[in-house]
Amino acid sequence: MKITSFHPIIISPKADELTELFEQLGFTRKHEKDNINDADITSCRMKDENDFYLDIVKGSKRDSDLTAIQINVDNFDEAFELFKTHGFINAQGDRITDTGSSKSTMMFSPSGLAVTISQHIRKEERETAESDNEALEYGVDQDLCIGCGTCADACPCGAISVEDSKASINKDLCISCYACRDACPIGAIGEHRTTIK
Repeated sequence: MKITSFHPIIISPKADELTELFEQLGFTRKHEKDNINDADITSCRMKDENDFYLDIVKGSKRDSDLTAIQINVDNFDEAFELFKTHGFINAQGDRITDTGSSKSTMMFSPSGLAVTISQHIRKEERETAESDNEALEYGVDQDLCIGCGTCADACPCGAISVEDSKASINKDLCISCYACRDACPIGAIGEHRTTIK
């Protein structure tokens, strides 16, 4: 198991106020995920000019703030078992959050340290299409793209560039978080079937 990144995560009933505070400190919103666990929970990823990241989560049933460490790993199951062997318990009981593009859960140590472990699931790890000679390809529909750059601004890992008024995704950098797809104002980014040659 390898840690791919880590940063703070703040879970707060006053997430909007905290987001505004961090914007005043120079952070910008990179992308948001809504309806996490099919509930009214929203996570906002923020980044500053020094490439520091911060997640602010709204919608928890907590009355007070909780600060945790977000640890992104390349093997969720291995990390989950490692934390369990060190006495950490899953805050969701037996549940693991699976958004399709990531797996995650919050865990607490016996002394109260909160960590959220998460694995971003790359496109090559997801299911391929039904037929052996077709696959799902994630990318920009060049016929629809207007080159506005909204997707590049939303990408947390710098995987998108805009040249000649068209966006393109560097698949080696893409973590399949779908921030670009969610940000695109015209729906030019998504999965489409392609024939494997």
